[in-house]
Amino acid sequence: EDFRFRDADTTGRQTEDWRQREQTVCPDLDQGFRHRSNTAIGAKVHIGESHFLHCFMMKPITLNSIKDLKDTEYGCQEPRHGLKLLYWLAKDCITFDNNRNMVSLCDPRGGDYGFHHFQNRENLLPPIQDNRYSYYEVGNLYSRGADNLPYYVIEDMSDYMDDNNMDRIIISLDNYFLVIDAVYITEHQHSSNSFDPQRTFRISRGLIKNIKRLDQQTFLLRVGYQEISQSSHKEKHTTIDMPQTTVTSQKESSFWDFCTIL
Repeated sequence: EDFRFRDADTTGRQTEDWRQREQTVCPDLDQGFRHRSNTAIGAKVHIGESHFLHCFMMKPITLNSIKDLKDTEYGCQEPRHGLKLLYWLAKDCITFDNNRNMVSLCDPRGGDYGFHHFQNRENLLPPIQDNRYSYYEVGNLYSRGADNLPYYVIEDMSDYMDDNNMDRIIISLDNYFLVIDAVYITEHQHSSNSFDPQRTFRISRGLIKNIKRLDQQTFLLRVGYQEISQSSHKEKHTTIDMPQTTVTSQKESSFWDFCTIL
């Protein structure tokens, strides 16, 4: 989890290529710090004669509705599991107390369902301001405890290097009272072993409540997962269903022939 960009010119000279990289990676970077809509901060750090560009999102966009979630196309196509993971989290792992706080029904601190501590080394999320809180990540299907997730979440898991294990959910958790302060969805890029800040979103409490009210099929349909994945799912099972149909037909034919003889 190291989101750094090294200047190709290690002599300390400000080249045109470096300026282009600044504009491409973090267009808000000029001299020192510049802010744009309070969403991005860019800083160029000089270490010896090397330059590093550190550009990170401070406030991921908040999704407030099912439509907002659908528009991101997060985890919407097989074998992605992010939407199913989010549904499980909202439906089975989060409740609301009398003060309208989100409270965890599982214990991320103990590694339930593959939860583990998220260091935020890439500054993907806002820094934790209260020592009572920590970030916890879930969604890596190879983490210890992840096999306890519902089957519908892990059913597309495979050893193939595809997108079946790239979706993650990160929560900000009060370690004393298990109150969840924030829920984020993000994507893990296996090639760079890092998270994509452009594909990181905060899920509002209102959206969590909306998801809780829906059954799984309705939720997946509304966010587009069912529509996109249905054809590929059908293709995957066509060769399996055909022989079963043929065998069943043969058995029925044999039975009725026997009855005719009697």
